[in-house]
Amino acid sequence: EKPPSFLEATIYSKETSVIMIAEFADADTPEKKKKIHGVNYFWKPWYYLHVETALTRGGFDELIPIRHYHHRFTRSVFWELRDMIPFGNEWWYRYLLGWLGAPKVSLMKLTMTPQIRREVIYKHVVQDMMVPMSCMSEAIDKFHEWFDIYPLLFFPVAIFDHGPHEGFLRNPQRCLPGRNYQMFFNLGAYGVPQKVRDKEEWDAIRNLREMEHYARRNKGYQLVYTDLFHTRAEFREMFNHALYDRMREKYKAVGAFPEVYDKVRPEKGLLDEEMLKKLA
Repeated sequence: EKPPSFLEATIYSKETSVIMIAEFADADTPEKKKKIHGVNYFWKPWYYLHVETALTRGGFDELIPIRHYHHRFTRSVFWELRDMIPFGNEWWYRYLLGWLGAPKVSLMKLTMTPQIRREVIYKHVVQDMMVPMSCMSEAIDKFHEWFDIYPLLFFPVAIFDHGPHEGFLRNPQRCLPGRNYQMFFNLGAYGVPQKVRDKEEWDAIRNLREMEHYARRNKGYQLVYTDLFHTRAEFREMFNHALYDRMREKYKAVGAFPEVYDKVRPEKGLLDEEMLKKLA
């Protein structure tokens, strides 16, 4: 009835996770001021590793300045920086060079060669899947099977029923009693699959395609900033294009501007013949 202002979880293995609950607060007493923790100062340990200490020390509370909270994953690029700068969380690096900040992601993408981009797709994962809460346990098991990457990011998401004004996300089918929304969750995996780390074969196409099928089968979604392996028909099955198509027709965008699918699919040259056969 009274959900917290902020709620998330970080999953560190199939058996362990830390749930974080946050509310807006004022540090208006000496006792509260002692609990202020600027987690985003450059000399501080990366946030997700700070959170992980709750698994050994038990639950705790602290007051995090709002700007620090909003950027809690910025310095470590969630947990991607551990592969880019393996010693990035060492105390000496944080104190001496931490002020340089994390590499700018858009700059790294700009400087990627075609070969590096191919390696990123086929030996690295950046994926977010959003499915109903009823899929929670199964989805975590599936992510372990497909990727075996930890930590995993877990964010609850409310998808609202907009009635006749349904947009790209379809109206939910199982709204909560007395509510106009259904609870989903976003599960994010970022990094190198364990099989790749162990120098074993990992089939990126098969695993990502299975994830996309799972999302569609459960009336869920894949975030479109990730690498998508959908066919055009499958992408349209996942996302509702009814309003989008009407607006493209109305404003004469058909033929003048590309569809969303053409904007978010992997670049030309990365879809090799073998992969296209699997997509067919």
